[in-house]
Amino acid sequence: KSEEVMYEGVVEFAREYKRFEGKSPEQIEQEIEEFKKTPMDTLKALQNLIAEVRDNVDMIYSPTFVAQARHDKMINPDSANIIYEAIENDFKKIKWYEESGHVITLDKERDQLHEDVYAFLEQLDW
Repeated sequence: KSEEVMYEGVVEFAREYKRFEGKSPEQIEQEIEEFKKTPMDTLKALQNLIAEVRDNVDMIYSPTFVAQARHDKMINPDSANIIYEAIENDFKKIKWYEESGHVITLDKERDQLHEDVYAFLEQLDW
C-alpha cells in the first residue's frame, strides 16, 4: 500500500479505537484532528519491514498458527494466505475470524482466538 493509504488506515483505526473507548463522536473528531498533526515518518520504514518479511517468510520452519480477521482494513487479508503458503513446515494452521477487525485480541472473537492459540500449542510436542 502507498503511504497515503496506510496513513488513512491508521487514522481510521485510531477513530475506531476511540469508539471502542466509549468517547463521544465530537471528542473523537477533536482528538483525530490533533492526531493528524503528528507526522507519520515511520510508515516508510513499516513498508520496508513488510517487504523484508515477505521476502523471508519462507525461512520459517517452526510450527505456525496464522490468525486473520476477515474485516481487517489495515492490511490486505490475503497476506494470511501468502504467509500460510510460504511457511516451510507441514504443521501449520490458518484460522479466519469472521467477525473481527484489525486487532483480533480486542475484538468480538478475542476469547475464541485465545482458545485456538492454546489448542494449537497443546498439539505441539514440547
